[in-house]
Amino acid sequence: MLLLYFGLSLLDPWGATPAGVQELTLVLFALLGAGFLWQGWTYRYWGLERAPQLRFLRYLLLFMLLGGLYVLAGDDAQRRLHVALHLPLLSPAAPLEVDITITPPPHTGQTIKTLSLRTNEMHKMLSLGGVPEDSEMHIRVRGTIWATTLVRGDMAFPFVADDTGSLVARVPVTDVMNWSIRQGSHVLAQWPLLVINDLPPVVHAGLLRAVTTKGLTEITLEAVDDYRLSAVYVSLSEVLGADDGDVRLLKKQQLPFRDIKALKQKWALDFGADFVGGRDYVLDVVALDDAEQRVRYRVGPFTPTPYEFDHPLAVEIDNVRQKLLTGAEGRMALRRRLLSLTLVPADVRLDPVFYLGLRSAYWRLSAHDQKTTAEVARLLWDISWRLDAGARGHVERDLLAQLGHVEQGLWQEQDVANLLPQLQILDRLYARFRRSPGGILSYGDEGGQIDQKDLRRLLNGVLHKVEKNQYPVAREMISHLREALTYNHKEFPNRGAYLRYVTAVESKAILEQLIELQKMLLGQSYKGQAMADPATYYKTNPALESQRAVPPPDRRSFVADREEWVDTQQKLQESLVLLGETLEQAGIDTGPYVRMAQTSCRLAIEKIRSDSFEEAAQNQSQIVSYLHSLSRLLAQEVARGQQNGGVRSAP
Repeated sequence: MLLLYFGLSLLDPWGATPAGVQELTLVLFALLGAGFLWQGWTYRYWGLERAPQLRFLRYLLLFMLLGGLYVLAGDDAQRRLHVALHLPLLSPAAPLEVDITITPPPHTGQTIKTLSLRTNEMHKMLSLGGVPEDSEMHIRVRGTIWATTLVRGDMAFPFVADDTGSLVARVPVTDVMNWSIRQGSHVLAQWPLLVINDLPPVVHAGLLRAVTTKGLTEITLEAVDDYRLSAVYVSLSEVLGADDGDVRLLKKQQLPFRDIKALKQKWALDFGADFVGGRDYVLDVVALDDAEQRVRYRVGPFTPTPYEFDHPLAVEIDNVRQKLLTGAEGRMALRRRLLSLTLVPADVRLDPVFYLGLRSAYWRLSAHDQKTTAEVARLLWDISWRLDAGARGHVERDLLAQLGHVEQGLWQEQDVANLLPQLQILDRLYARFRRSPGGILSYGDEGGQIDQKDLRRLLNGVLHKVEKNQYPVAREMISHLREALTYNHKEFPNRGAYLRYVTAVESKAILEQLIELQKMLLGQSYKGQAMADPATYYKTNPALESQRAVPPPDRRSFVADREEWVDTQQKLQESLVLLGETLEQAGIDTGPYVRMAQTSCRLAIEKIRSDSFEEAAQNQSQIVSYLHSLSRLLAQEVARGQQNGGVRSAP
């Protein structure tokens, strides 16, 4: 029994002796000894004293077998015997320490990634995230004297002892593959390295408008990574000299987009507090991926026209802000001006927050550092904006910020359960916006504001598109809402006008595909007429009739083709039914075209099944005509939506 145990240990069938195996072996030894004593078994019982040479031969064969197993175990034999002799209950092995270091190439300038683990944590699958191309992995194992190997797929990298007594392995990181650290067949650790050859992101940006009607800066932004973008930053810098490389950073803002592969949309940034008339600025868009690779794209230089306020006090406060940033007046003079602005006439009643803000700016101007200057400029800008836009103006900005969170969820393709809370916050913010007095978002005297029901209809439409996995359309709908809030579009979709526009655009594209499909089926009907009757087949093929060399198609093949045509025509009819329901829900009047096309589809299917291909072709020609008429109707709806601001660019 003892020899059997050591033989199994040398074979190492488990990779490492599982818990309980050694204890079970001890129990079996004890039971076997008790049995010997109880039954009085002796060597005489077995007859071994009568054949000592046989006994010697048996032991010799057993030890030879153990020797063979020891040789087969190779370099791992001593470790296996050590594991067999040291019972975990009596001498538990201390957990080994493993340090993993990823060293990127020097030219990338990326930081070194490190990860420290213990062997009692090793069987968890671990991800080191994105790693730049041509990186090198260093693995150090401490607390063991046995030979250790790093296994990558079919390749093995042995560990080498260093001066500290630790085992070190260095291997190039070349591809995505599972890795493991083994001692013999015992797996100490295993984990996947993800995104090994991670290419840097691709970024492009453009300036749409330096200052919008809300004092925002709107840009177009495109960023793509082969695996995942971890962050996107936009920074504003002032150009100090003739070269746009000599700049001074004014503000850096992280966009609410992360963990996405691609991003393409317009974005409004709040840089109004940093703009001064007559000065040049540049925008830098920086994208980072999981491998911490940075790509910068510069927009500009450009010379913005600062936002023009209408409120007289807001104009004076903003004048102080610009002089503070340019240094045109000393700080003491600006402090006196701010103090005088707090002394308003008795007949002018303002919210106490304005006076508190002005006094806060007054006291902060006593400091002379750049950070305080930026804080005072932002404070004065907010006061001016609140005076000019009212309480509603700040709620609008909260709305725009919340739209950013919704857009992030759409780019990440989150499900309805995750998007619904964000849309509910958006709905509550707009309710606050409608209740707030004043503001610059006005749609005339006839109550042309965005109705809460219209907004909820739009948001329900977004959820509907998400349920159908139509994320690009959902992003376009939210983008239009952002544009309407940013530019005060008076033609915002009351009564679902924008939903009609989006539905018309989508339906027109689908309709073009249905027309092409119906034309193909029309051609198949003409072919079916020729195939249904051999005489007709040869008449329609004069070259074949002259020699009768090519026989007409086999009847079974023809029947199979006919069933395929019927199936395709039925699917086209179902698509027309869904298209008609979608257009009806969006409030688009399709006239009689959808209904008549569905009727012609039904007749065409009946004629094809009865081999009346000529009549089927006539019905299919009518379908093509009806679909063309419906396409022209949708084109008019699209043009009407564009004229009413559906996709109109910013004024």
